[in-house]
Amino acid sequence: MRRALVGLAVILYGLAFTAAPAGANPVNAGRVALIGVPGLMWSDVNATDTPNLWRLAGQSAVGSLSVRTVGSVTCPYDGWLTVSAGVRSAVGSRCGLPPEPDTSLREPALRGFGWFASVAGVPTAGTVGRIRHLDRCTMAVGPGAALALSDENGAVDFYEPSVDRVTDWSRCELLAVDVDSLVRPYLDGEKLTRTAEKLSPEARRAAVRTADTQVGTVLAGLPPSFTVLVAGLSDHGSVPHLRVAMMRIPSPQVTMLPPGLLPVPPETATTPLPGGASTQPPGTTATPLPETVSTQPPGAGTTRLLGAASTHRDDMVILPDLTTSLFLSAGLTAADIPATAIGQAWRPGEPIALDEAVERLRTADVAGQTIRDMGGIFFTCLAVLQVLFYASAFFLLRRRKGLGAVRIAAVAIASIPAATYLINLTPWAATGSPTLTLAAGIITFAAALATVALSLPRLLTRRLSPTPTPIPASDPIRISASAPTSGPSSASASASASASASASASASASASAENVLLPLGVVAGVTAAVLLGDLLTGTHLQLNGVMGYTGVVGARYYGLGNIPFALLATAVLLVATAAADTLVRRGRRTLAVALVASLGIFAMVLDGWPGVGSDFGGVIAFVPGIAVATLIVAGKRVSIIKLGAFCVAGGVIVMAIAYLDYRRPPASQTHLGRFVGQVIDGTFLPVITRKLEAMLHTLLSPNLMPVVIAAFAFLIFALLRPGAATAGVLPVAFERAPMLKAGLLGALVSGVVGMLVNDSGAAVLSMALALAVPLVLSAGIRALQLAPTELLTQDLVTSERSTR
Repeated sequence: MRRALVGLAVILYGLAFTAAPAGANPVNAGRVALIGVPGLMWSDVNATDTPNLWRLAGQSAVGSLSVRTVGSVTCPYDGWLTVSAGVRSAVGSRCGLPPEPDTSLREPALRGFGWFASVAGVPTAGTVGRIRHLDRCTMAVGPGAALALSDENGAVDFYEPSVDRVTDWSRCELLAVDVDSLVRPYLDGEKLTRTAEKLSPEARRAAVRTADTQVGTVLAGLPPSFTVLVAGLSDHGSVPHLRVAMMRIPSPQVTMLPPGLLPVPPETATTPLPGGASTQPPGTTATPLPETVSTQPPGAGTTRLLGAASTHRDDMVILPDLTTSLFLSAGLTAADIPATAIGQAWRPGEPIALDEAVERLRTADVAGQTIRDMGGIFFTCLAVLQVLFYASAFFLLRRRKGLGAVRIAAVAIASIPAATYLINLTPWAATGSPTLTLAAGIITFAAALATVALSLPRLLTRRLSPTPTPIPASDPIRISASAPTSGPSSASASASASASASASASASASASAENVLLPLGVVAGVTAAVLLGDLLTGTHLQLNGVMGYTGVVGARYYGLGNIPFALLATAVLLVATAAADTLVRRGRRTLAVALVASLGIFAMVLDGWPGVGSDFGGVIAFVPGIAVATLIVAGKRVSIIKLGAFCVAGGVIVMAIAYLDYRRPPASQTHLGRFVGQVIDGTFLPVITRKLEAMLHTLLSPNLMPVVIAAFAFLIFALLRPGAATAGVLPVAFERAPMLKAGLLGALVSGVVGMLVNDSGAAVLSMALALAVPLVLSAGIRALQLAPTELLTQDLVTSERSTR
């Protein structure tokens, strides 16, 4: 264990000096217009109903905008406030449209702007308005735009109440326009409606056409030198959706571009081109492109996807990204952006056909909606299934009936988590019935994995087991002494004894050759491989997975979620100790210890590393689980003091990883590095309080706690009263595969610690138990089936006496 920790320290030290990505490029004399259309979705945009938006999409990079702020639904007021503040913000109650500024003052301004900091808890409101102090002019059209561009006093340079009142669109370098004609019909009084869809399809199309006309007016009045950002920056009802995001870049003769963009010549103006990270030093101007760089447009009907480092997705951005993008597009540098702004610059990606891009973005919203709607039902069904399974297993095992059926059910239930990720290898969201396809696909993958896991031991046993040699009837030494030695019946008795001995030898050889941990290893191994592979390839399987996360909900966009962490930690520890068991029984304990420690540390580093797993609490929980499993495999005792020290070590390791992230440029940091900054400036307590409240709330969850209670009750009965309660499956399993106990205890430790340090709370422990207990039970049942009856009875009596 000491060598493993030293190796981990070397890895962290080496990664500390890895070159960080370049920050944002300086922009010279930039001009930018933000057109906000609250409620706009990609399903609204088409060539017939929205010709202006469709034409702009063909000239822009396009993506999905996650408008999640603080609550589950974002009203226009919260959306514009988030743009202003640079962080997720809300006014603290059900809301509607932003207030109108007072135009009777010397400068148009929102009255009582200090209320956001003193009452609403948004001290960073007015972040975008700081551009006014950097020799930039701000012009707002509509109340939402005024809120977004207001400085710390709530003021903007110029204000117009509506699009038709503007006469000069080029008056300022920074322009924001609030096109609220789509969302206004969704108001009940002054508040956003509580219904999912208030308008009929015809009424919504009419509202969308009105908004498109207003956007067309703005686009017609803007000079070609403006970068144009379009954002559907709020929800329109009680159900959240992914919204429209577009970014159009102007000609290089007028402005220089943010990082990741190449300039476009006048004849192809407004088409963004991708490029690598800039190597320009801050404060310098851009050099002309080499003649070998193609500046031709991608082609007719072709666009580009729009992503950001904040989501680690090439087709998704978030609301706080708009704050950073406005600064950079207005000709400012990364140094001018306040450190409190958490967003990243929007960046176009590779060329893609416009129709294909729009269909992909529409499908992304369908996938997110399906997962959001199905999530509660799925976890309720999983909880009911788990409770019924434990109850049935308890009554059947104590009567020693239906062992095979219980074992099959255990492996099938444990196969469900991996199936929820594997289904995302298929385009289920693009089918006509996504919910039905998703449910059927999960069942199919789970059944296939369980079948393979249960069939593999038989196949391997047949191949590896030696074929028993029949006992010759003429061999007097190997024939039972009680057999007759003369007469016609002698030969018959000898043949019968020979056949019986041969069958007994065959059964004994098969039983001794079969590895009862093989089904456990297959299911846990596939689960671990799927999640590790997903981490290394961009977490596409967790996104829009029922046991993952979605952009619609907006709790996480990349990395390892809390439930996937619980499954990964459990699967890694189980498969590592299953392999270690074979090594220990072959006398290679040192190699077994190294295997458990190295595989655990590898998974833990991926879990916590910024931009890969980016999981803060997971590292704290993973370290003690790895340490406990490793010590047990090594034959060492685990004390409470050691367990506490391992938890502290987990905290030290994750803070070291977070500090390395903090050392990178702000534009490259993840939430791990930003948390270190919050610790340094003393603003971390609200984060801790919010996560603690969320964790405590999960302890009352009807979908999670039944799984925890049922699994723990089953384990307690199985360990304390093995003979009377569960036919002794666990003692038999631990007797046949001693290292299995290390994997189970390590997983339980990670699950309990993970529950305490993650905001998902009980979800972490419940999912660890949902995977570990059925797999351990399946191994115990198979060991019970292979164990001699008389030996089993003796062991159970001894086990029960030892527990009294």
